[in-house]
Amino acid sequence: NETCTSGKFGEGCMFHCSQTCKISGNYICDNVNGTCLNGCQDGYLSSMCNLSCDPGKYGSDCAFNCSQFCARDGSNISNCYITNGTCQNGCLSGYGGAKCDTTCPVGKFGEDCASSCSQFCVLNKNISECNNVDGKCPCQIGYEAPWCNKSCEAGKYGQHCSSICSTHCSINSTACYPTTGACIQGCQSGYEEPLCQSIIDDNSPSSPAGAIAGAVIGVIAAIVIIAIIAIILWRRRKAKPGENRNGSNFSLISKNSGGSNPETALNTRKNNQKESKLNESRNFDASNDQVYCNVLPDLSPTIIKLKDLAIFLTSHNTSFYQEQFSTIPTNNEATTETAQKPENKIKNRYKNIWPYDHSRVHLISSDKHSQGDYVNASHIQGYNGQESFIASQGPTERTLEDFIRMIWEQKTEEVVMLTNLVENGKKKCERYWPEDGEMKVGEITVELTTTQVFADYTIRRLKLRKDRQSDHSVTHFHFTAWPDLDVPLTPWSLVDFEQRVASYPTSKPIVVHCSAGVGRTGTFIALRNIIKQAEDKGYLDIFSTVQKLRYDRINMVQTSTQY
Repeated sequence: NETCTSGKFGEGCMFHCSQTCKISGNYICDNVNGTCLNGCQDGYLSSMCNLSCDPGKYGSDCAFNCSQFCARDGSNISNCYITNGTCQNGCLSGYGGAKCDTTCPVGKFGEDCASSCSQFCVLNKNISECNNVDGKCPCQIGYEAPWCNKSCEAGKYGQHCSSICSTHCSINSTACYPTTGACIQGCQSGYEEPLCQSIIDDNSPSSPAGAIAGAVIGVIAAIVIIAIIAIILWRRRKAKPGENRNGSNFSLISKNSGGSNPETALNTRKNNQKESKLNESRNFDASNDQVYCNVLPDLSPTIIKLKDLAIFLTSHNTSFYQEQFSTIPTNNEATTETAQKPENKIKNRYKNIWPYDHSRVHLISSDKHSQGDYVNASHIQGYNGQESFIASQGPTERTLEDFIRMIWEQKTEEVVMLTNLVENGKKKCERYWPEDGEMKVGEITVELTTTQVFADYTIRRLKLRKDRQSDHSVTHFHFTAWPDLDVPLTPWSLVDFEQRVASYPTSKPIVVHCSAGVGRTGTFIALRNIIKQAEDKGYLDIFSTVQKLRYDRINMVQTSTQY
């Protein structure tokens, strides 16, 4: 004669109410026939809530359609999770958000909006704008349609590369500038600069214009290069006015020189030479004796002084850098025993990219982390010990928890990401931050607090939480305009990005990663170290900088193009 307890129904109370009934207090289903008293949870139908929504439907009473922009499966139906409408297989190209119900923001396109429009699409309010699906766009002058990611092929210039360079360009080079059509090495004798299309009138006082223009262009080019260096370093010093590296008073632009000669400022450094050397010796890492002792900075034949940089750049062609790159030694004495253990091999994204034993990052082992202390990441020393880096492969689905553990354990405050999640249809990195709100990765909760989107990069603020420990804040710098095994279309975008990262000083290791953690990663770290070297010493040594990086991680700066 007793009624069934809450959650049961039927003769003898033998049956359980459906788990998909809505619960309100102690009332779940009718104690006689099992009918759900409060209706069904989202995604379910019928009086007993035992029917799930048909494919393509979701929500309360299955009343909502999945987004038409959810990626299709074999049935050509937009599949989403029946409870909340989140697309099961991601979004079609051009759309984003959990429900794939928003078009890509301006400047983004493709699958999950992970690709950036070319920097050379026509700008809309200083942002490159392209088709949100395929990335096609109208091009700036000097670039090829439809994606504007290549400058005009040799011999062409102008809008849509529709104009032909003059046949009267110099016989040493028939090429012209893709934007203006001006012949790069001037004209053949008798033709007028800069387009080399008009014959010079011998009676005209402008006949020597070619020679004069050539000289002027050469001088201007040198001035521009020097000015670029000056601006970069001046901005760095201005951003940190209180910082005095190694006791040095070096500043690229001397107040007394009017900014005309970068080298004059070096004289202000000499009075503090002893103090500078003492500080350098304190920062020196004895564990790296093998690499630092065989490159004496003041004697290295690969040093380039800032005052000579303009001439050096104009007097050395691509083949010089390719040949020099091929001679950079590798660390043949380094071992990779830990990385090649069977339990660790599966954690490596690529079969030939392993961290060296002497420099690898060790995770903290515990009973909770029975998978060991291995992660494919390496400690990298910054210039003169002023900052440190961790060069890491991009996390895979298998190593996602290890990657977040590394950020937490190393107390990292900055992460620099140099790859897109998907490139050329291939997954390059597992997303380790939520699109909105928060996500749980192992024992650590990752929360997205703010997002700033720029033309070529995005800055995110993340907050990490674990148990009852204090929250840990991380700034995530994501550069989105760097093709794999290649270089950005323009160096200015990378310089701007590097300056943005530099404006956030930190004493903790900066995690830098691309997909493999060697090519784009090595190039970025090399750029940081070279800029600091130029600030401190008034010269740069690209060859030795890359050589030192390769002492601690294989293949840092992976291609001659990146070099």
